[in-house]
Amino acid sequence: MPHPNPLDPRRFPRRTVHLDFHTAPQITDADGTSIRPRSPARSARPTSTA
Repeated sequence: MPHPNPLDPRRFPRRTVHLDFHTAPQITDADGTSIRPRSPARSARPTSTA
């Protein structure tokens, strides 16, 4: 019996989403700074206002 397709959204609807969030913190920007899921929201605010 062949292995089920791990990318099949019908069989694993949350597996792909979990992998996206799991690999997100490991992504580095061109400058070398690590990009975190919550980083963009904070960076969007001007430092002068904060």
